[in-house]
Amino acid sequence: MLKESDKQLLLSKIDIVELISEYVDLKKSGAGFKGLSPFKSENTPSFMVSPSKKIFKDFSSNIGGDAIKFYMLINNLTYLEAVDELARKYNVNINITSEKRYNVKYYNLLSEISKIYQENLLASKEALEYLKNRGYSLNDIKEYRLGYALDKWDSIYVKYENDDTVKDLLELGIVSHSENRYYDTFKNRIMIPILNVKGDIIGFGGRDISSNPNVAKYLNSKESKIFKKSFELFGVFDGGKKIKEYNSCILVEGYFDVLALHKNNIKNVVASLGTALTEKQAEYIRKFTNNIVIAYDNDSAGLEAKKRAIHILNKFEFNIKVMDYSNLGKDPDEILHKYGKNDFVDILSKSKDAFDFLFEYYLKEKDISKLGTKMQVISDMKPYFSSLKNMIYYDEFVDRFSKRLNISKEALKSNLGKIAVSNNLVSTKKPKESNLKISKKARLEELTILYLLYDKTKYSLFNTFSFENIYYESIIDKGFDGSKFSEEEKEIVFHLKTKYTDISKIDYILLYKEWVLDYIKNSREMILDYYNGYENMNDEDYAKYMSFVSQVKEIEKSVDLPKIKEVYINYMEYEKGKLHATKGEENK
Repeated sequence: MLKESDKQLLLSKIDIVELISEYVDLKKSGAGFKGLSPFKSENTPSFMVSPSKKIFKDFSSNIGGDAIKFYMLINNLTYLEAVDELARKYNVNINITSEKRYNVKYYNLLSEISKIYQENLLASKEALEYLKNRGYSLNDIKEYRLGYALDKWDSIYVKYENDDTVKDLLELGIVSHSENRYYDTFKNRIMIPILNVKGDIIGFGGRDISSNPNVAKYLNSKESKIFKKSFELFGVFDGGKKIKEYNSCILVEGYFDVLALHKNNIKNVVASLGTALTEKQAEYIRKFTNNIVIAYDNDSAGLEAKKRAIHILNKFEFNIKVMDYSNLGKDPDEILHKYGKNDFVDILSKSKDAFDFLFEYYLKEKDISKLGTKMQVISDMKPYFSSLKNMIYYDEFVDRFSKRLNISKEALKSNLGKIAVSNNLVSTKKPKESNLKISKKARLEELTILYLLYDKTKYSLFNTFSFENIYYESIIDKGFDGSKFSEEEKEIVFHLKTKYTDISKIDYILLYKEWVLDYIKNSREMILDYYNGYENMNDEDYAKYMSFVSQVKEIEKSVDLPKIKEVYINYMEYEKGKLHATKGEENK
């Protein structure tokens, strides 16, 4: 783990403005700096950096923190990986007992296993012939580190049966155990290594070459301490550089779809590891681009996967297109083989907006002039509109929908519902008095995590706040599921439970109030930096700014949850207006 003293030493050596300027075009704004959000698409800057406080705040996505957190998020690293890289970058000598280093033995072992698979492949005429028939040269095989699991039950196991490595092979899913017998998980399969964003092998995908209808065509590594399928993508071989460069991502289903496109120098492509796209995978892609083309298989399962992916991607405000290759082939791999790269790119360039794709899909072979058809299509399209989070997109697609159905926009909107729904999940009963006085942010975060481990149902109340402790964010991302915690996270939870033994004394309303007060305090200071002092505000802005001083005083001693939420919501609206406007606009 990272000592607090080492963390502060590292932060003291980093010029946060200089570091963030490597990724964001910052301009002076009062006592701070301002730029466009690197985490969310926007036209008016709402990303602010305070050199005096050594923090950043992205008001469009509500992400904030110190230089380490920014570097971690912008480069898609773990917290300790970010610390490690920044320590080298700024020549700071600190000792990290990291999860990354704890997992090095797994990365090294999988690299070793991959080399065995590669050697097996080069010695197997059958496996080489299979890949040759799919268009893979020896150079391709070496570039993508393709391998082969022998048609034997224990070829990997027998290499390690006499040492302690077997338990690691079991953890990684390379070896399995049943009825007092160990055996290789992968047998007679082309082995495709799955890499994380840093280039470490974290698992494998195995393609059966036996043609046995009773054997699964594809088999993936099981989840392990280093491989969480719903968090990872296949195809990020360069850490996402090509996706960033092209500002676009092609989403496909299979390993060989990715490899075929990469072989044809189309490298901004990833696959969701044979599973339906998850929200975590969408977040992963969103760090590189907000433009995506869905090119899933052209079968019934692929069509369902496309619909689900559209709804998930809408939540993250992607510009979504869907590749339509009906009657041309079952997947991108086949189309490339049949028609070649130029035709594939031509088909890709004709991809449809997600709205158009869904509308045509639901309307297929139906008579749009009939009222019953119109009502059915509205019902079918409702999940699409419900998943939209951007009002501009919502209005644009409602307008298109209205014209195609010849129904007024107002009538459509009343049937489709609103795009944002407020959830009031917390009881408004007067809470019991608590003897816990919460002051420092670190203690506030500790108590909040401990309470949410005790009662997950209150998480919706806290999900807009940003935790500075990255381990806490990871615990939240894992749904407070202890079976998914890393060794370090388990240690942290144990420490919290022993430090605060009486969870019943923790009052979630007081926790929420302290979060609100802390958020407003920090935000008001950033706004003050933006104006460079009260004296630069006009009368109207000054009055509005000061009104929240009195509102904050009202809730400081309050336990009225609806009142506290009201102040927070009002402040968020005020903040959004101030920090999404330029000074010129504010003074008009």
